[in-house]
Amino acid sequence: MMQRNRVLLLAWVAMAGVMMGGLAEAQQDSGRRGGGRRAGMMGRGGGTGFLLRLLRIEKIQKELGLLDVQVEEVEALAEESGREAREFFAGVQDLEGEERRARMREIMEKFRESAPEREKKLSKQLEEILVEEGQMKRLKQISMQVQGARALQNPEVLKSLNITDAQKKQFQTLREEIGAQMRERFQNSRDMSPEDRRAAMEEIGKDVEKKVNDVLTEVQKTKLEELRGEEFEFDRSQLWQRRGGRGRDQGRNRDR
Repeated sequence: MMQRNRVLLLAWVAMAGVMMGGLAEAQQDSGRRGGGRRAGMMGRGGGTGFLLRLLRIEKIQKELGLLDVQVEEVEALAEESGREAREFFAGVQDLEGEERRARMREIMEKFRESAPEREKKLSKQLEEILVEEGQMKRLKQISMQVQGARALQNPEVLKSLNITDAQKKQFQTLREEIGAQMRERFQNSRDMSPEDRRAAMEEIGKDVEKKVNDVLTEVQKTKLEELRGEEFEFDRSQLWQRRGGRGRDQGRNRDR
């Protein structure tokens, strides 16, 4: 339960961050670092880019039963996706002050505008790789588990759960409340010990889980568990490492 609370907490904090412009700040940081692989982490929100990031983790590849040729195709797609993302932020690291901020605003606007097209393209590419029965379904289930409550941002999930407009407003209010709560609790986080930070996160996580459950109906909760599928455990820190997948010489079969 403690791990689940942490996932829910981090998910809702991330949601609040997006609502308050945290995404732009994250990409500004990416620009300062030279526009490297972190620029490709826009998929954190549970979109197709996030599926691709999950798909590069060895334990998930084994869970899905990927063949060697599929692993190679995933790696090639990841490289292509990362290269395209870096192109968006090229040159930002050479700018300073207001010029950099203005350029980042321009880039972020273009990035958002092109998001639907990029998502559609990447989704088609993944479907062309995950052709074996059940592979895409299981990948989405694992994605749901990792996202926790943040999965409720996904239009596909909202539709599957028949989330009402009234519930959407409740989630919006909850995101704002959690954002304010986090800012208040962690404004002096540098002075907090790791134990105190964990305790605070767990406390807020329990509150988040309760509030999310209060919004959903029993039917929706049951459906959400079905969408999550059988619980799958892996080292989630791999999601944010430079490379999460297994090597091309470590697969199980050479041919489909």
